[in-house]
Amino acid sequence: MTTSLGLFTGLRPSEVSARHGCSCGLLLRRTPCSWARGQLQVAAGNKPTGQRKTKHFQQVVLKETLPGIGVEGELTRVTTGYFRNYLAPFGKAQRATEGVLASIQRDIDSRQRTADQERAKARAMATALATINKFIIKKKTGENGRIFGSVTEKEIVAAIAQQTGRELDSRQAGRKFG
Repeated sequence: MTTSLGLFTGLRPSEVSARHGCSCGLLLRRTPCSWARGQLQVAAGNKPTGQRKTKHFQQVVLKETLPGIGVEGELTRVTTGYFRNYLAPFGKAQRATEGVLASIQRDIDSRQRTADQERAKARAMATALATINKFIIKKKTGENGRIFGSVTEKEIVAAIAQQTGRELDSRQAGRKFG
């Protein structure tokens, strides 16, 4: 036996307070006195059945190193909410647009050119030093042949400049080239 509510929904009164058959998440509820008036209250449930909330991601370029995310200048994928609520307001990342990616590529190329030029200069200096092979630096010695004090970086730079004709920075004299 069905009531006017049952005719409207196609359900028996005992089934009306259950979940609707599809995955839309609608919950059919019975209110007091709704049976007599033939009314039906339809409300959305907390979570749709059979559906999961999907995460949305976007590509960003980090402006600083973040542990667990990536290093500065790296292109990485983060959730949209994390970018919108944390990274963007604090200036830690920016969206990866074509202009930003082109700018990053230009920076990488310029750093690579600078590193190549430095390597070429170092190789030229290494070749010049290898052809000379010996440097003579005069120092005072004691009775047993030991020198007083030590050989300083400035003395080494002066000896290299005298024999090769190339000026070195005194800070580079103690640096090891590999």
